Amino acid sequence: MIFKKTILIALLSLLLTSCSTSLVNFTTLSNRETTITNQVGVRVSGSAKVFLKSKKEAIDEAIENALKSAGEGYDILINGTIKIKMHLFYTEYIVEGTAIKSKDTIK
Repeated sequence: MIFKKTILIALLSLLLTSCSTSLVNFTTLSNRETTITNQVGVRVSGSAKVFLKSKKEAIDEAIENALKSAGEGYDILINGTIKIKMHLFYTEYIVEGTAIKSKDTIK
């Protein structure tokens, strides 16, 4: 009886925990072409939860959420990381980086 309870507790612990893994470290991340010069930006983070979306859609959404959190005009992320956090029923992609405005960096 004690053995069954121990196994049940161990299985529940496994199912209710999550793990996090770094997917990508990036120096510059943008889906727009631009020239970058020395620029001070805002440190941001954005995430997207995936249940039925593709990984690409989720990462794009997380990037957009991070840029939106920086404010108006920020459209490039530099010096950042993309992480994956796996939960029982969904996966979460987390993008962290420094947001900058490309209009301030174009020569």
